[in-house]
Amino acid sequence: MEKLKILTADNDRKNLDFMTGLLSGENYECLALSSGQDLLDRIGSFLPNIVVMEVNFRGLDGYNLVREIKKAYLHIPCQIIAVSRQNEYYNLVKTVEAGGDDFMSKPLDNLEFIARVKAAEIRFINQFAILHEKDFFRKAVKQEEELSSKILDQNIHLKEAYQKLISVNRELSESNRHLEKIAKYDFLSGLLNRMSLYNMLEVEIDRCLRTGLPLSGIMLDIDNFKDINDNYGHHYGDMVIQELGKRLIKTMRKYDYAGRYGGEEFFLILPNTDKFQAVSIAERFRKQLEELPIEVEDAKIPMTASFGISTYKPGDNRQSWVSRADKAMYTAKQSGKNRVFSD
Repeated sequence: MEKLKILTADNDRKNLDFMTGLLSGENYECLALSSGQDLLDRIGSFLPNIVVMEVNFRGLDGYNLVREIKKAYLHIPCQIIAVSRQNEYYNLVKTVEAGGDDFMSKPLDNLEFIARVKAAEIRFINQFAILHEKDFFRKAVKQEEELSSKILDQNIHLKEAYQKLISVNRELSESNRHLEKIAKYDFLSGLLNRMSLYNMLEVEIDRCLRTGLPLSGIMLDIDNFKDINDNYGHHYGDMVIQELGKRLIKTMRKYDYAGRYGGEEFFLILPNTDKFQAVSIAERFRKQLEELPIEVEDAKIPMTASFGISTYKPGDNRQSWVSRADKAMYTAKQSGKNRVFSD
C-alpha cells in the first residue's frame, strides 16, 4: 500500500503547526489547511485516507462538514478524527454520529495525537480490506446455499451424500474464516461496527430477495443517555454502552446480528423474522432493560430504551429500510419513550 494521506485542518495556526510537526516524523503524505472552506475545496483533489479536523470552523458547522465529507466518501474508506475544545462533549458526539470515527480535545497531547492517528491508520487498513473482501464473502455465502440445495434436491447414495456434506462443511469453514476476518467490532459495545453492520445488511437483503423469507430490523436508542453522562460522568456512560452490548449478545438468536449504529443508537438484523415476531423480541428486551438496572461500579443506573421496527419490503435499499426503523424509533421517543413502535 502507498503512503497514507493525512489532511489536517484547524483555524488555529499554532495547533496546525503542532499537528504538522508531529506527522512530519512519520511516513505520511500530509496536507495542512487553515479553514473549513479550504478543506471542502481541496479534499476532492487530495483524497486523504485520514482527516484530522477542527469542528468549530468559523462560518461552518462541524457536524454538517463531517456529514458532507462522509457523503463524498460513501464508497471510499476514510477515517475522520474530530478535534474540539474541552467541555464540548455534546458537540463531539454529534460529530461522531454524523460519521466521524474518533475525537480529541484541546489542548492536544503529543502521545495521544500520534496514538489516535495510528489507531485511525489501523481502522483504515481494515476498512480497505473489508471493501475488497466483500464480494468474495457474498459469493462464498451464495455458493454455500447452492451446494446445500443441490444435496437436498438430489436423491443419491448415502456415501455420495456424505462426501458432499463434507465438501459443504469445508466451504462453510472457509466462509466462516473469511467472515471472521472481515467482521470487525465496535470496541466499546462489542457489537458490529458501522461498516461491518452495513455489510451484513447488504448480505441479508440479498438472502431475503433470493429466498423470499421475511427480514426485519430494530433500531434501538437509549433513553436520556445525555442525562446519564451528565449525572454520572462519561466513564459511566461508556460502561452503560458496554453492558447494553453484552445484554444484546446474550438475547440474540444465533443467526441475528447487532451493531452500534452511532452514539447510543443500535440496529438489530433479524433474518427469517416478520414484524410481529420482531415486536415480540423488542418488547422482551425492553422489559429486561426496564426491570434490571445496570450496575456500574458503585452505582445502579436505571435504563430504558425506545425501539423502532421495520420489515424489509421489495424495492427497499439499505438506507430506506434502516430509515423507516429510525423513524419508527423517533415516534416511540415522541410518544413518551421506553416503548416499541413499528412502521
